[in-house]
Amino acid sequence: MRKWQTSAITQASTLLSIASSIIKLIELDAEDLDTGFIRVYPNILDYDIVGKAVVEGLLRVYVDGASWISESKTRIEDLNLDIVIENKRLPNSSIKLKNLYERIPLVPLIFDSTLLRSLAYKTSISGIEYIIIYSLQGSLYVFEGERFRVVIPSVNAVGKIHTHPDGGCGFSKSDVESSVYSLADLSFFEAIATKSCYFYMARVGFMDVEDYIKLLNYGEISKPLKLKSIILDVVNY
Repeated sequence: MRKWQTSAITQASTLLSIASSIIKLIELDAEDLDTGFIRVYPNILDYDIVGKAVVEGLLRVYVDGASWISESKTRIEDLNLDIVIENKRLPNSSIKLKNLYERIPLVPLIFDSTLLRSLAYKTSISGIEYIIIYSLQGSLYVFEGERFRVVIPSVNAVGKIHTHPDGGCGFSKSDVESSVYSLADLSFFEAIATKSCYFYMARVGFMDVEDYIKLLNYGEISKPLKLKSIILDVVNY
């Protein structure tokens, strides 16, 4: 029997692809990524700003504190959007790179909450799990899994969310392992969604080697945890 799947471009998928593309350009060639020092303008997680740029087909972004950047360009195909990044002195009021990393995993919860809760509700009724993949090119993809199981593919993505039955608000040992490998490969977040909670693992900057080893030795994780370069946190609703 063929499994259900779908794709879409949403506000969340738009913001995530843009923010991740810009951060990846900053990360490129970076030897020491001081996320608390580097600043970005404008706020690339503000949909009013980003939505206007998508309509115009061009987003110009300024970065301060990343001396290795002169002018960089990238394109997000699904959005038909060109992005240009330039190095420029910015005021202290501009957003810190650290804050962008911290806010990225919350974007689906803010903008795609209806989708998340709908899929989580289906899982709570049938036991069938679903996975949402946010692509780097601006779209999201939803795939139906099995009862109490979904295969988490190893793909280059901004982040992935999969559903658990209600009461399963935590990362299993296999969830932890696949999430750690994804973040080490420069995905930004992995998350679990149930009918009543959203539990995420996200990196802030590059993953620290000690954090990598610690997480792989943890086994299951069901409580918030903050490491040097990794945040695990839960939002109940």
